[in-house]
Amino acid sequence: MRESTQVVWFSPPHPVRGTLLAALGGTCWGFSGTAAQLLTADMGVPVAWITPVRLCMAAVVLLAVCALKCPDKMTALVRDRATMGRVALFALLGVLFTQFSYLSAIAYTNSGTGTMMERLGLLLIMGYTCVRARRLPRGREALGVAVALLAVFLMATQGDPSTLSISAAGFGWGLMAALAMAFYTLLPAKPLAKYGSLVVPAFAMAIAGVAALGLTRPWTMEVNVTPQVIAVMAVMVLVGTVGAYLMYLQGIADAGPVRASLAGCMEPVSAMVISALWLHTSFSGFDVVALVLILAMVVLVTVPSKPQGQSG
Repeated sequence: MRESTQVVWFSPPHPVRGTLLAALGGTCWGFSGTAAQLLTADMGVPVAWITPVRLCMAAVVLLAVCALKCPDKMTALVRDRATMGRVALFALLGVLFTQFSYLSAIAYTNSGTGTMMERLGLLLIMGYTCVRARRLPRGREALGVAVALLAVFLMATQGDPSTLSISAAGFGWGLMAALAMAFYTLLPAKPLAKYGSLVVPAFAMAIAGVAALGLTRPWTMEVNVTPQVIAVMAVMVLVGTVGAYLMYLQGIADAGPVRASLAGCMEPVSAMVISALWLHTSFSGFDVVALVLILAMVVLVTVPSKPQGQSG
């Protein structure tokens, strides 16, 4: 069932258009990861500076869109203290934690590896679902866990169990990014159901951005803010954050959450391809196999199996 509060940019819904938009949104997210790699690795911009600046810039744009599309929901959410408290929790444990851990994973590895590690959060979501339902993982889910563990092994060791090809910091931040993704997905369910999938993330980004400003104080950092840095940040926010998010939302409205989530898996693919073409990041055959395994894991744990007796 789709949310009645979903912000839809086109009508009527169209599954093919929605699938394409969700895939394009995932591609833009992958581009965002590569832009982050460029900022941290080539331009020397620290994650502690990128995180608050990106969140605040994205929040300003999204809040402006909300003011144009749904000002009544903005006012209602501000007056709803209980829900705003949940949004604040989502902002800190979901949005801020996700941004900082994901960007840190990229800084210590690369955009392709960091994005693949983040996708492992689906396993945590699956585990949480099993615990709440008081059941063991089903056959497809258990296979998804095995496939994901094999992917992590290949990424971390490049097939040689005696060595670790990813730095300990990169591996640790990748796991933190996976945990953050689980928080990001699970925490906002009730606020989203009540106020929709545009207003809640806009306020969450604003809260997370302000919190990040207070924690990192980016104005105290010696960052050489060149025109190139400004340009990359602007494209990262407009294309890789706001544009990606709005396209993905329309994809959900048009094609439904399952198709959209699968199409959104273009993110790790695009992150790897764009990083290789743009930044000339090298990836081994083991990395490519790990990517395929991660995508297989996503299908296994997200696509429901057909009920017994159902054909075709």
